Amino acid sequence: MPGGSEKPRKLVWVLDCDAQQRDLVRLALAPRKLEVRPFVSVSEVVNALRKGERPDCLLVELKLPFVPGLDLVRKLKHEEKYKAVPVIVLTKDASPASRVEAIKLHVDAYLLKPFQPEELFKTIVKVSIREEPSGA
Repeated sequence: MPGGSEKPRKLVWVLDCDAQQRDLVRLALAPRKLEVRPFVSVSEVVNALRKGERPDCLLVELKLPFVPGLDLVRKLKHEEKYKAVPVIVLTKDASPASRVEAIKLHVDAYLLKPFQPEELFKTIVKVSIREEPSGA
């Protein structure tokens, strides 16, 4: 390849029933060369996983209409083949009980909405991209 090999774009799945929130995440991450795939329900994510698809990072809203986001996190963290998928809770739910439950499930990060784009990007990098340390 001319000019060296390019790294493939990292894939971030966003599970949120709010279209505006999914768009905000996409707009925040697009300039940073991250591919965003939106999901509106836990069942959509589960179906994609069953097809063998896998994200580099999963952003999950806790308050979903049919199945709570933590149910998906629980499933992922208890199945060996999905344990390594980094999970970031990105939610409006600031309750201590939800935060404690997420921590018990070993989520990689817990961010509250509204989010700052730079904070979201840095958190994704921290939990999933694992850039090589520079020789400083």
